Amino acid sequence: MKDLTDVIHELVALFDRLSLPYAIMGGIAVRAYGLPRPTYDVDFTLAVPREQLRGLFAAVEELG
Repeated sequence: MKDLTDVIHELVALFDRLSLPYAIMGGIAVRAYGLPRPTYDVDFTLAVPREQLRGLFAAVEELG
């Protein structure tokens, strides 16, 4: 299993490569503000044009 930090870096790099606007939300975002909060997942919101969805899904699957 991949480390959560590694997964975040991989996804952010992918979103940047595809020029997709994104935001990290949830517990990870709270921790970035210095508030301790145990979390085992990461929540993203993305602005993805419909015509890019299949490409995004394929790229995420390639990451594993």
